[in-house]
Amino acid sequence: MEGINITNFLKYLFAYYYIDTGEREVYRTWVQKILWFTHWKFYRMYQIPFFSENFQSYKYGPISWTVLQTQFFGIESFKNSQYNIDEILDFHQNNLVDEFKNRLKEDFLNDFNEDFGETFDENQIKGDLDLRWSCFVFVFEKLKKIRPKDLINLSHSQKSFKIAAKNPHSKVIFNETILDDEEISILES
Repeated sequence: MEGINITNFLKYLFAYYYIDTGEREVYRTWVQKILWFTHWKFYRMYQIPFFSENFQSYKYGPISWTVLQTQFFGIESFKNSQYNIDEILDFHQNNLVDEFKNRLKEDFLNDFNEDFGETFDENQIKGDLDLRWSCFVFVFEKLKKIRPKDLINLSHSQKSFKIAAKNPHSKVIFNETILDDEEISILES
């Protein structure tokens, strides 16, 4: 398994954000940084990419070009999703946050098990996806209140970002360079 599809994952990020915060608006830069730091933390922990695509250096820090190009930001991300923002906010207002988060996790486990080849058994798949979900939730909880500008600054301090930013031929941040980054104190386990 070389990572899950980042655009398919967006619906889970947005739904988790909406149920957790009860807010409708989400910043593009914040989304990109949550995706990056989830990928970054998972790779540092397991030397396996969280997402199937590489991130690239950009003036606002590491980004997924796929996410940037799809324009799946804010409410528009739910047009083709099984989640309805008003339904999510109803769960939030009725103090059913944990119930909805559990539903999201179950949907995530079911949705991404198809990304694995036939060489994995059911327990291996569930174990891998549990680790991915736990990593995402950990990063989300640690970074959810940090402003996008501060997340940009945090990502700019990383060696992996700096190496890619200086490369005149390619701005791809190679996963292997993540291992050379210093640990980020707020994301220490």
